[in-house]
Amino acid sequence: MFFKLTLLLLVTVSSILGADLPSEEEITSFATSSTWLKLYVYRKQSFGSGYNSKASEDLFFFHQEGRTDPRKELTQALKAFQTNTQSFGQRKSKAACAFPARYSRIKERWPDLFPDKINCPELESWLSRLNTSKIHFVYVGSYPNNPASMFGHTLIRLKNESKSDLLDYTLGFRANVDPNDNPITYTANGLMGGYHGYYHIKPYYLNLGLYNNSESRGLWEYELDLSEKEVEFFLKHVWEVSFNTGFPYYFMDENCSFYLLTLLEATRPSLELTSKQRSLVYPIETLKDAFYNLSKEKSNLTYRASINEKFYKKVNDMSILEQQKVFDFIGGRNKVLPSDIRV
Repeated sequence: MFFKLTLLLLVTVSSILGADLPSEEEITSFATSSTWLKLYVYRKQSFGSGYNSKASEDLFFFHQEGRTDPRKELTQALKAFQTNTQSFGQRKSKAACAFPARYSRIKERWPDLFPDKINCPELESWLSRLNTSKIHFVYVGSYPNNPASMFGHTLIRLKNESKSDLLDYTLGFRANVDPNDNPITYTANGLMGGYHGYYHIKPYYLNLGLYNNSESRGLWEYELDLSEKEVEFFLKHVWEVSFNTGFPYYFMDENCSFYLLTLLEATRPSLELTSKQRSLVYPIETLKDAFYNLSKEKSNLTYRASINEKFYKKVNDMSILEQQKVFDFIGGRNKVLPSDIRV
């Protein structure tokens, strides 16, 4: 009896973890599909027929040649997802927990290859804290005092329906800048790809305090038309890129806007938001691209005025005598706003 139970257990485990890999033809076809390529931000090489991923960290790849060979990377990923004895990624967890979006895509392509349910406590805890039901695209107005923000900035708001908007989280992408760099070095590195950028998540109210109040920048935003399944996949992809890699950062094109759009492309591979050959990627243009391709309703664009705009509006609604009292109190009109500004 004990022997039969042992044999049954071995057969069951073998059928789950030791399943045959797909054929070479199937692997090649899927490895060169937009579904797989966009997970790694692969791009065709300028010369030849090869690929090159923009991801900068080796631990982001399963295969040592995965940066330039999506077929080898997929083959190694299939093997990695079959084992529970190895650890992967920055957090040293099993493959399906370190790279859940890749696992999901492979499961969609080959449903019977791996178990349906994978236990990933850290991932589940992270998703539970975010508790995201909707995703909003946010454009922050320009800020001339910072060269990297002269054309604005983009964020993604992770909407939690059960809390106040201020308690939502925001996802951004920013360069890891050396604070000791002088203006010349800063500009040169920003233009030539001398910095690496990373995804970061922080509470929405902190960004509002910085952009809306401290820097007095207006914010435009709208809800993206993503299904519940797509929102879940988006977050899983954010997990694997934010914890496991960075990307080269260029002020003019491969910037905050570019890398947020790559997340949306990976979530919905039919989108072509970053493939346009543009020498400049303005955040306002990415706002339009995402709006026309993913806006839930064309009328749902909302605006959050900056603190200065709110002040101007209140002052302009005052009588001449009230305005004079305000300006006398703060030390003169020119201390706050030019006399010709009206809202």
